[in-house]
Amino acid sequence: MKNTDDDFKVWFSDLATQYYIAARLAAQAMLIPIYGNLLHHAIEMYLKAALVGTLPVADMKRMPYNHDLTALWQRFKAEESNPSLDSFDPTIQALHKFESFRYPDDIVNKGMLGSIA
Repeated sequence: MKNTDDDFKVWFSDLATQYYIAARLAAQAMLIPIYGNLLHHAIEMYLKAALVGTLPVADMKRMPYNHDLTALWQRFKAEESNPSLDSFDPTIQALHKFESFRYPDDIVNKGMLGSIA
């Protein structure tokens, strides 16, 4: 049986919500930088859910999209054509930085300072 766009929307949305809940709990437990990485995943999954039907799921797995919030965000904004979305650009940029924590190379080599406010 082949998955439909609706199936993918449901799965992406469900995963996004699970990541979001886990991120909120991680933030309460002061788990730095894991909470940011989990929020990154949540937003990535929500954006992918929103883009299903306009962007093939296979393309979401490849560059430039893959795990790149900025690329997914730009595509989402292009689809929505709503200038008020620009106000969220700094948030997306800040969250995108947490993708680099998937592997600890940067933290080990450069160090890290983080806080939860």
